Amino acid sequence: MIISVENRIKEVSKVIEDNSSAAAESATIFNELSAQAKTLNHLIGQFRIQ
Repeated sequence: MIISVENRIKEVSKVIEDNSSAAAESATIFNELSAQAKTLNHLIGQFRIQ
């Protein structure tokens, strides 16, 4: 019984670790996309409609 609980705790810890890694990766991707959006916005702002 105790071993089963320990195994479940290890499984939960692994899921939490995986989620944390995924969240960090998502934050990195968000920052990259945000920078690209700012660059694109700047480039589009250089066009003038006549």
